[in-house]
Amino acid sequence: MSDTAQINVYIGLASVFLVAVAGIIITVRTKSRVAVPLSVRDVPIPIKKQAEPEETGCKKPLIRILYGTQTGTAERFSKQLGSQLKSKFGDTTAIDVKDVENYDAATQISKEKMVVFCMATYGDGEPTDNASNFFTWITKEAESVEDGSKQACCEGVTYAVFGLGNKQYEHFNAIGKKVFKNMSTLGGRPLIPRGDGDDDAIIDDDFDKWSALLMEALDGTPFVGGASLNSAGQSSSISSPIPAYAVETHPAHTPAAKPFPEGGSGKDVHHPMWANIHVIRELHTVQSDRSCLHVEISPRATAAASSALSYETGDHIGILAQNSAAVVAQTAALLGLESDLDSLFSFKIPSLGSSSSSSLPTPPPGPLPLKTILAYFTDVFATPHREALAALAACATDPQQKERLSLLASSTPEGRAAYQEEIGKVHRSLIEVMTMYPSAKPSLGAFLGSVSPRLQPRFYSISSSAKAVEMALGTSTGRVMAAAAAASEEGGGGGGGGG
Repeated sequence: MSDTAQINVYIGLASVFLVAVAGIIITVRTKSRVAVPLSVRDVPIPIKKQAEPEETGCKKPLIRILYGTQTGTAERFSKQLGSQLKSKFGDTTAIDVKDVENYDAATQISKEKMVVFCMATYGDGEPTDNASNFFTWITKEAESVEDGSKQACCEGVTYAVFGLGNKQYEHFNAIGKKVFKNMSTLGGRPLIPRGDGDDDAIIDDDFDKWSALLMEALDGTPFVGGASLNSAGQSSSISSPIPAYAVETHPAHTPAAKPFPEGGSGKDVHHPMWANIHVIRELHTVQSDRSCLHVEISPRATAAASSALSYETGDHIGILAQNSAAVVAQTAALLGLESDLDSLFSFKIPSLGSSSSSSLPTPPPGPLPLKTILAYFTDVFATPHREALAALAACATDPQQKERLSLLASSTPEGRAAYQEEIGKVHRSLIEVMTMYPSAKPSLGAFLGSVSPRLQPRFYSISSSAKAVEMALGTSTGRVMAAAAAASEEGGGGGGGGG
């Protein structure tokens, strides 16, 4: 590749991230993790803060759910659990689902009565980026208790842990296991055994089984404010409102936003900086049936930002692939928006009065053309989870397709078996499922809010040395398909898997 392609790069204290205009986003993670101060990361916009007893004088019990996530699976499970708890116990119990990065464990955890952790493992048995500070804190606290220099701070705290990982990797669920053990060392009491989710199988089934045990164990305890409202502990996902962004269409002359910000510091995924791809070279000969690409990238940054770029050979560079124009066109057609690829849209989270909006993440920037939204913000090659299938079922107009999608979305034995055969075993992607069930056409707001996950970085090893090449990164990787390939949450290294 002789011409220089422009990409958008961001570099963190523990990661380097690059975004490609021509099709990829690249990030770097170091082998030795450095805790990123909370102040350098964007704090997610609070959608609906759960009123806590100490803030309102309310005496109802509080269940805190904390998640450590890399690609959103642990966050999805946490919000799903929060919804199930609200459905089962109604207004008798306060539920607070929180990103563990925004939780002050040093001052709060000793005050908790019941706390639930959904913790993904990443890389070589490492915490996710948003859980790094918490994991450092709880590990040091446990070590201080073990060596006698501190007293246990979690006596009187009951906890439950669900870990997300992949059994194909050596450090399967290392973070979930360590958080479970550290909470015990700090004096906490486990309510149920630790749950281990395996992304190499069907991780949703693992979570469903564990959450059912949790629901049963909570019933009748002081951690909930009253008797359960239903025996299942969960509402019908088909009949419930589908979480969806409010969508605004803008006139053609409206200036479009940038999909990724300009002038970023490169410190983390929220602050990318631009870079150039200088070389893409195939390392295998034409006689080989394998492919391995050598790629050279150099960040385009100010002197101050460039000085912050540091890496070692073996650190990871992550690539967030851009969906190809053909995939974008196919997705738009499946949504019935094939004539709107150049139309400008922006998204907002509905008013706080809409209970279904509480699970929505911060929307993409806007206004953006539809083709840009589908290219950079939708992972249509991911395997759809049951909530996505439930949303598709709710939108399906063909009765037979609606019935089949509803079965695939259900957690009944029949539904699990059907999901395994039709989707799980063959790793069928979201775009394939939507092609199979064409009458299921969600609105654009529902598609981004409930059906398609966001594209996430894929990590590859850096093979160059910063000592030899000061401002260039070299990596060798298996071929990246033109369309974005599905990747699990923890797929960045030895301990990765599903969170």
